Amino acid sequence: MARSKEEWIELLERRLPPLDRIADRNRAITAHYARWYLEKPELFKWSGMAAFASRQVGVALGVCELLHAPEHRESTDEQEGGLSSFDAGKLLQNSLNNLLFIPSFMHSAAAQQFFLADLDQLRLGNNNIFTDIGWAHALFLESGFGAVEKCCGPREQEFLFEGFRLIDEGEQLLKRGVEEERARALIWEGNVLLLPHEQISTLQRFLMLSASRGGF
Repeated sequence: MARSKEEWIELLERRLPPLDRIADRNRAITAHYARWYLEKPELFKWSGMAAFASRQVGVALGVCELLHAPEHRESTDEQEGGLSSFDAGKLLQNSLNNLLFIPSFMHSAAAQQFFLADLDQLRLGNNNIFTDIGWAHALFLESGFGAVEKCCGPREQEFLFEGFRLIDEGEQLLKRGVEEERARALIWEGNVLLLPHEQISTLQRFLMLSASRGGF
């Protein structure tokens, strides 16, 4: 029996480091995206792009972690569920290098506070995207589109559901060995639909909620 959306969200969350381990959590999220893409590179184009984007976010979050706790210059080498394949030392070195490009006003306590607030929004946004879209990739891999369809609520119909429907339609054509060009076009179209779900249904909703709570 296929796991539900809620069960997958809970399972994926258990596989991540806690929220206060900022860089480690980002690496685990990035590794999940990369693994899904590598399992189905012909289907999961969005996941491949998300792995790249999350990796770039990780550089900024490494700076955030250092500013929160500058005495912790070295990250642990723990591997979360065997997923993380990124070198912690290199990430922190990249983060330190990026500090060279932060303007001198960062020495101001007030400016640093604003900078950290922005990075915190970046961190929370990255976490929310993974929670909101990651489960669908895991469920699709485990049980196929039919299981994803059953778990999609009203908010997910326009982009997430339709995106995976097109990806599945393209995959079925590829399996039958017919209309390969159309199949690949459908898969790309489906992946493109995941972008507005990420930006509009997830990030925009999160940012509006944060603003209403005085998060900005």
